[in-house]
Amino acid sequence: MIFKRTYLKTDDLYTEEEFKRNLLESEKSRATILLSLFIFMLVVYLLLIFLFRPEYIIIFKTHGTAIWLIVIIAMLIIYESGLRILFSFFIRKGIAPPVIMRYINAFVETSIPTVIILIISGSINPFFVIHGPAPFAYFFFIVLSALRLDFFLCTFTGLVAAAEFALVSYYYNETAVDPTTGYLSNYLVLAAKSLILFFSGLAAGFVTMQIRRRLIDSIETVEERNRVMNVFGQQVSMEVANELLNIKSEYAAQKKKVCIMFLDIRDFSLMVEDKDPVEIVKFQNLLFSFMAEIVTKHKGIINQFLGDGFMATFGAPLSYNNDCQNAVNSAFEIIEELEARIARGSIPDIKAGIGLHTGIAVTGNVGSSVRKQYSVTGSVVIMATRIEQLNKVYNSSILISEEVFKSLNHHKDKFALLGEVTVKGREEPLTLYKFT
Repeated sequence: MIFKRTYLKTDDLYTEEEFKRNLLESEKSRATILLSLFIFMLVVYLLLIFLFRPEYIIIFKTHGTAIWLIVIIAMLIIYESGLRILFSFFIRKGIAPPVIMRYINAFVETSIPTVIILIISGSINPFFVIHGPAPFAYFFFIVLSALRLDFFLCTFTGLVAAAEFALVSYYYNETAVDPTTGYLSNYLVLAAKSLILFFSGLAAGFVTMQIRRRLIDSIETVEERNRVMNVFGQQVSMEVANELLNIKSEYAAQKKKVCIMFLDIRDFSLMVEDKDPVEIVKFQNLLFSFMAEIVTKHKGIINQFLGDGFMATFGAPLSYNNDCQNAVNSAFEIIEELEARIARGSIPDIKAGIGLHTGIAVTGNVGSSVRKQYSVTGSVVIMATRIEQLNKVYNSSILISEEVFKSLNHHKDKFALLGEVTVKGREEPLTLYKFT
């Protein structure tokens, strides 16, 4: 039986399977704690009987009580061991135990103090048992019920403890006489203890709700991070990724002003025509690895690798109000690093051309519910690739449009005006600037 969807919000940020696994792990931990407790109790109880046997006989007058308690504790050890194995099985199989099984287990465990009270009351005055430490054992099971991560189970545990203590108290009330006063136990006192047990279960339920909410928030954070990384992969820097985690939108289609970069490696086909595919990929990684790092460093993302180049976007999904400047700084650093590596002999003597243009683009997730990709489309993208291709005409490494040039806060002096250029697909000519 799989948990119902009501255990979690039906938002994509939550994973029902992850919550179910955490719940089973919590149940297993609770069984482990109880198993350890019962083993400890058995060892201590046997030790006390061995060390204080005369005193034990004086109090209980028979070995029957000791034998029954040893049998009960041993059965509980076997019971909790079985539960631990069962929950381990559920975790491996990824299934949830039936709801009725969880309530039966809560009833059995919460009834343990009741059984102990009944056994001990058969040997000594029930007054000392009911008003002694035995009833406090109920609180231990109520506290541990919080690990069930279920408000109703916690409340049920408190209700069982309160009801059983009330019934046992009422049953023994005629014989539970205070030997010092000769009075019976006070009904109001016993009723108050029962109410305290019930409200303790209720309080544990509210604690459980807080634990559950925090657990779901943790799962949400992980799932949100996974969602961002699934959409953007390794395209963004950790700083950008962390900012995206604070955005709760689904990156639906919207218009945004962006700066588009296209980079092309000159004569790439000629350089790799005699190489096998493994060598080609290795060469691409050698070139694009440091270029991608520079782009992400300047708040951009790599949208596509094109074999002999790539497309990068500055300003989407996040804008930093200086996207054109970031794009230009990125272009400068790429060319500078490329020349430095050529000088060191770490890469062949190659040329690269970069084109930059800014404008309105349509951005957002494109694809199906199974697989989506963050896409940037529009005429600004087409114009950016056209500008990059003109580097071959002007024997340049960086060309930018007038729109980009006007947006710059720095480095305008590093560009020279080329003038108006007719670009395919655009009626009006583009004014271009060349990096000098």
